[in-house]
Amino acid sequence: METQAAKLDIKSDEMDDDALLARYSKLIEGLTPTQLAFELAEIQDRKDKIDRVSKRINKLFDLLRIGVIPRVFDEHQLQGLPVKDLGRITLTSDMSVSILPDKKEEAYQFFSDLGKEDIVTTTINASTLKAVVKQMFLAGEEIPSDLIKVSSYTRASLTRSKAKTSESQ
Repeated sequence: METQAAKLDIKSDEMDDDALLARYSKLIEGLTPTQLAFELAEIQDRKDKIDRVSKRINKLFDLLRIGVIPRVFDEHQLQGLPVKDLGRITLTSDMSVSILPDKKEEAYQFFSDLGKEDIVTTTINASTLKAVVKQMFLAGEEIPSDLIKVSSYTRASLTRSKAKTSESQ
């Protein structure tokens, strides 16, 4: 079944997001629940494919910018390179930093002892917050609206049949 989503050219920059949403809303107006289910499946398939492609592109991007180009520049003793019709490629020192999972409290104390306690904050994981507030809501407990913003909504989800799942991979 051809979907309305299949007719959309989402790769084009001719239309901004609001215009795209407005156009799609008009296209799907009046569709039956079954047709809307196929629309959801089409959009989900596209999203999953884009996510897979995006992960692969990010790996290629990192291979070039963190691996190959710095190595080749080092071999040619270059720090930068002007490229006609492109611009300039330069090497910049960078780092990735994280606190070891089982050393969080010690690391917080380390930075506090150095007088850098302003970088130490306590946070609540967003997924954990959602789960706790949902449990409170279901239990009829009061959720203070002056502290916590809760926006309820209903969303559709698609559970694929096994035959369709393996077919779309």
